Amino acid sequence: MTNIAVSGERPRAMVASPDGTKVYVAIFESGNGSTVVGPKLTDESKLPAPGPTDDVRGPYQGQNPPPNTGTNFFPARNLSYTNLPPRVSHIVRKNNGGRWIDDNNGDWTEWVSGTNAAASGRITGWDLPDRDVAIIDTTTFEVNYAARLMNLCMAIAANPVTGEISVVGSDGTNEKRFEPVLNGVFLRISLALVDPVTRTNRVRDLNPHLDYITRTLPQAQRAFSLSEPRGMEWNSNGTRAYITGMGSRNMIVVDASGERVSPQPIELGEGPTGLALDEARGRAYVWNRFSSSISVVDTVAESVLTNVPVFDPTPDIIRRGRRHMFDTRKTSGLGIVSCASCHPDTRMDRLAWDIGDPAGKLVTLTNSAPGGQVLTYHPMKGPMVTQTLQDIITPPTKPQQLMHWRGDRLNIEDFNQTFTNLLANDVALTADEMTELKVLLSSIFTPPNVHRTFSNTFPALVPLPGHYGIPNGSTPTLLPPGNPQARLSIFSSFVCTTCHDSYSGRSATVSGNVVDVRRGHPQGFFLTPQLRNLTDKTGMDGSSTNGRAGFGFMHDGRVDTLSRFLNDGFAVVPASFVSNQRIADMVAFLL
Repeated sequence: MTNIAVSGERPRAMVASPDGTKVYVAIFESGNGSTVVGPKLTDESKLPAPGPTDDVRGPYQGQNPPPNTGTNFFPARNLSYTNLPPRVSHIVRKNNGGRWIDDNNGDWTEWVSGTNAAASGRITGWDLPDRDVAIIDTTTFEVNYAARLMNLCMAIAANPVTGEISVVGSDGTNEKRFEPVLNGVFLRISLALVDPVTRTNRVRDLNPHLDYITRTLPQAQRAFSLSEPRGMEWNSNGTRAYITGMGSRNMIVVDASGERVSPQPIELGEGPTGLALDEARGRAYVWNRFSSSISVVDTVAESVLTNVPVFDPTPDIIRRGRRHMFDTRKTSGLGIVSCASCHPDTRMDRLAWDIGDPAGKLVTLTNSAPGGQVLTYHPMKGPMVTQTLQDIITPPTKPQQLMHWRGDRLNIEDFNQTFTNLLANDVALTADEMTELKVLLSSIFTPPNVHRTFSNTFPALVPLPGHYGIPNGSTPTLLPPGNPQARLSIFSSFVCTTCHDSYSGRSATVSGNVVDVRRGHPQGFFLTPQLRNLTDKTGMDGSSTNGRAGFGFMHDGRVDTLSRFLNDGFAVVPASFVSNQRIADMVAFLL
């Protein structure tokens, strides 16, 4: 057995080349070449020093937050109150020329990879390869990559005649800011055709009927859209490919160049994913994951002959809840986005988004903890990384927790506005539908920790490949394996448990329990996050030109590694982390 390392987050679908000499692996959470420019991490008890966005040498002469349309904000700022927007980090995306550009054509290359890169915690020459497909030689096991295709690579196939690699998935436009700007149009559903030798590519929008100016269409026109493409198969002569849309409950047919053969998709059951072709009989068989059925498709007439039900013990309440989470035609104005667009498989897209609203109103909440703390939130919030929906619903036996990075949502019901304000649906969910969604989310938990033993205990040592400690001069030093048990006492006796009670986030509550809403932060109040999915947030590295992710830790993803978080974030702890072994032990414990 050979273990082949793939430099990417969550390699998933794979296919062999027609001649069997290569294996192509789609990297699910591949990123889209975007990252965050923010101030370097400082001691948590202090305000951060001014960051790149505050630099008078920057594209906006230190105006923070920067404008998004020339010298102005769109929509125009609400000036009915005097509260100033918080100082924030800033999202940039690498263009085809290798420059790091924002949504207003501001060039931040000097602060990302140039002479001022240290101001954002990076080295000069820092880069983000944005790998999407691993190309593995089946003889030598050499690995090359196709890059800059899309953010979530969901399915992959190979044209049996041309040999081109075909990847389908979604690409977020997270470099654009503000909820009214993003409403309904923050995503593209893409097909990339890649030459396996030169690795040049052509990327097609699989919804060419959309102009992304109109935000909502009648239901009949939404049915033309494809979303969440989770399955793809080519016919034997490479002239037709069939692509299923898990969110749009349909299937489209494209030609060898990636163009849709017909604007009208083939209607399927709920949640279609994988498919198989039987060309001799002119049939395609599609697995409908959510309706638990197999659609038998006549590939000549391009119509469904029958749907064969398959036994599935999933409770009906869960089936109903899935529609509100995944069904793009039901929950969005154009039929291409849903909650799952940013929370794929109810997790996270590994991106940060700035979905504030310059024209919005202040949000004020009164916490019922002792003292009745009044929390005021500005509608401009800055970049915040997508959070997982696993374990988002507090069990009935525990105090209800505030939600969002800032705690500006009292409960899951407060997110109902997202369906109209961000997904551009005509209406929000009804109370009963919101309950169905809540029941679905309450059934989804964080999976077992991959670093623990089978009996859910600490291992003696945790290997830490890709994690670096104190550099030897200018050379980064790989951390040795860490002993998580060795740092348990430090975590418990030090300030860690002040905020992270029982290794989860001790959030502000509305039930009179302990409040931990951090003060003195450039974005005002924010909640301490849980630590259960830290292992899913690794991959960013400010000291490398070969990182796997553009966003890391903290609310805006600007902290690249746990080592940096430990050493730069707490002035009272450095004595605990004076050696790479001690750093490794704590990193192992946190993971």
